[in-house]
Amino acid sequence: MKNELYTKIGKVAPLSVAANALSELRTFIEVSVAGLKDAAQARQILHWSRMAKKVLGERDSFSDDHYAEVAGRAKSRELFARAEERYDFPYLYGMATTRLWTILETMVEDLLAYLLQTRLECRELDIVRGLEGPLVQFASAHASDRARYLADLLTEQVKAKFKLGIGRFEAVLNPIRLGGPVDPDVQRTILELSQIRHVIVHRLGKADEKLATTCPWLNLRPGQRVRVTEKQFRRFWLAFFWYMLELDRRMATLFSEDMSEFKTRIHRECLNELRQACTADNDTAKERAVSNVTSKARDERPIIGRPEPPPTQRENTSPDSDVSVSNQLRELLLEQDRKELRKTAQRIQKLRREQTIISVALKLADKLVTDMIATRLVQPGVWLRNADYSSKITLAKTLGLLGREEYSICCVLASARRASERLNSLPEKSRARIVRIAYAHFKREPPRPGHEKSLNEIIRLLLAILSASWLEVRYKKNVYELRRRYKRQWSSLMKKKLWSDLDLLATNSDSPENNRAVDQVDLQLLKRLRSKKKFSAKLMPRGAGEPRVRLAEIGIRFDKRRRAPVSH
Repeated sequence: MKNELYTKIGKVAPLSVAANALSELRTFIEVSVAGLKDAAQARQILHWSRMAKKVLGERDSFSDDHYAEVAGRAKSRELFARAEERYDFPYLYGMATTRLWTILETMVEDLLAYLLQTRLECRELDIVRGLEGPLVQFASAHASDRARYLADLLTEQVKAKFKLGIGRFEAVLNPIRLGGPVDPDVQRTILELSQIRHVIVHRLGKADEKLATTCPWLNLRPGQRVRVTEKQFRRFWLAFFWYMLELDRRMATLFSEDMSEFKTRIHRECLNELRQACTADNDTAKERAVSNVTSKARDERPIIGRPEPPPTQRENTSPDSDVSVSNQLRELLLEQDRKELRKTAQRIQKLRREQTIISVALKLADKLVTDMIATRLVQPGVWLRNADYSSKITLAKTLGLLGREEYSICCVLASARRASERLNSLPEKSRARIVRIAYAHFKREPPRPGHEKSLNEIIRLLLAILSASWLEVRYKKNVYELRRRYKRQWSSLMKKKLWSDLDLLATNSDSPENNRAVDQVDLQLLKRLRSKKKFSAKLMPRGAGEPRVRLAEIGIRFDKRRRAPVSH
């Protein structure tokens, strides 16, 4: 970001204060990183400083005992600084994350008070006029204190503090007509920012159930240490900057002014960079889930997901084989789910009529999205009963269950279904869009007309890509259910594992060694239960086994006329 933008944020005082605080935070980070890098060479700097004084003939300010004490403290600083540098300064960026959230919260609170103080239209709104409080204390207060008091009452009235992420801010801005649409990637990033700030402040930097459930794309387990990296903090920064410029744009509209071209360009560039960063994170999180589908699609095999290995291969599979423990665990937990997908794939393969293919594919997509949403809501049946397909995929994207590519696949299947029903055949425009999305997954140009693959194969490929996200959600839910239902057996096996390898006690909870040990315990327990025929992934009902979230907590409300969720 250009420095001059901080001084061009607008005439509104709260936004200017937030921009200045943001500039100070950036300077603090730069100074701290430079200082930590110097601290990583603390003993060397101390030594050469002492040698330089000797060469210059200056008096040595350290006695031998004093120098040994100072060198010992320098060693402690050096070890800490090197550890910070090795892990991309997580302690520093954790502190910066809490500060960034404080600036964001204060900016919205101050903006709300500013509008209530300076604009009569805001004070004349019914929701503001209906606020109740001590009259004498209010009347005797200063104008700015009265505005702050009204802002606090309005925040309590709309229950903003019970909403998550961007929802808590839009909840107070909507009543005063300053609300508006927020990009889904910005919503997701600010939700992640709020949850990580919460565990840093209230959980000593250890992930809790709420963080693991609300931000599944982070792949964190409860109790795992949260390390904020520079790349992650950059996303938080971009989302904050975009939202600050979005509020500036809304204020300009409120005052019947135009936003400058400079701000508009920076606003757009922030969003583009944030989307690229979020897409990269999604690709990393789903790399293992999609790798199997990708390899089979290249071989042009009409199968959704990974094919089931022959019986002899399954019997000979052991922890000492080339297959990793994690992949073995994934195969066993997703065995039933992959069978269901293969049955649907075989059914689609036999179809010849394009309308029927699109219809069956859309039903499968609806089922997959419904299953994913059911793992995240407190009472899924209440909402899913009245929600249409469009509302489901919108909510799934907001919750981070669908990426941009999966969301595009769901949309194109719905539009193709509508077009084919209206025209009794699939239009070329819809067919071209389906082909373009399929080939974009492999970063290839669509072939010339007449040389592309059949619609049947392409539809099965799109469903394979979509099913990867579903399988990832199912895998996490099955692992959670395995540990919850058999908690005593799992704890016993984990204790034996720790006693057999005491070095694990000295590793971090999120280290590769620790993760490998946990996967080994999961696999050992699962094999033991399967041998006794006590455990089957098929026994787990859809939508069971994971902590849920309420729609109101993510800033979604009901429109009574449409029976669909609407983002604040």
